[in-house]
Amino acid sequence: MSGVPPEVLEGLTFVPEKDGRWVCPGVDGLSLSPAGGDDPELTVRAKAVGGMIAAATTQTALRVTAASVGLRGMTYMAFAARGRACVTPVGGSPVPVQQGEALILTEPIDLVLESGVPTRWIHLLVPSARLRERGVDLRVGECLIRRGALAGPVAAFVSALIDAQDTRNAVSTVVAARVLENLLVAVYGDGLGDADPRADQRWRLRRTAIDLIDESFGDPLLTPASIAEAVGVSLRHLQRAFEGSGTSIAAEISERRTDNACMLLAAPASRELTVTEIARRSGFSSAFELRSRVRARFGVSPSEMRRTLGTDVSR
Repeated sequence: MSGVPPEVLEGLTFVPEKDGRWVCPGVDGLSLSPAGGDDPELTVRAKAVGGMIAAATTQTALRVTAASVGLRGMTYMAFAARGRACVTPVGGSPVPVQQGEALILTEPIDLVLESGVPTRWIHLLVPSARLRERGVDLRVGECLIRRGALAGPVAAFVSALIDAQDTRNAVSTVVAARVLENLLVAVYGDGLGDADPRADQRWRLRRTAIDLIDESFGDPLLTPASIAEAVGVSLRHLQRAFEGSGTSIAAEISERRTDNACMLLAAPASRELTVTEIARRSGFSSAFELRSRVRARFGVSPSEMRRTLGTDVSR
């Protein structure tokens, strides 16, 4: 997969097989299976950042199988920006990946990733040699989880790089790549031997709140205050748990609803749904609120997004 240009990643298509799997003709060993009864839906945005490739994906509940997919000298890092999943390396035990955590894999990849909820991921392919030059002790066949404080902010930074217009000059491109490289080195070592029990408590509280959002974002009455009450803490205590994580409880609710709405806008099976109905199913109080959120994040209206994203997964 190394050397694959971003435009090829954005053009990935998956076609159905008789056994229910959806396979990618361009990548041997990579396949999708729906976790529910509907066909899988996947959208991809990607960009080259220096010698790295960054991509953002949003997908429905899926089972992803990567069988003997070689990275050819690359290390793969995935940041769970929304939702949660379970990764099972072949011959290994299941490893849960929660929102705000990072998954690190060194070649070769041979695993199954399953998620029962819609998810959003930030992906990076980084030259392993460069990480080793920076002192990272990479070992072939590693499957690691990092849940330190940097994972969330790094995912947000990469997402901003992907979304940025291609107007940056050569100097700013080099600077962005260098900053990202420094952050990834820090992520690799982040969370190791964390001796602060308060940090662990904050992380557990954030995870509990995010799990609740995953389950209940479609309820228009879901608010930061109602979540705090549900988890048994004050609103201020819950807000403090999110400080330094790169996000907030209110942002998590909004982002989750927006992600779900974008998924519905992109899904061919939802083409008959009106924007008002999509807003209702996603937990927004009105179609106006949905339009505002989508335009604020992507700079386009829901109708424009529907036209541009509706064919990201071949049918």
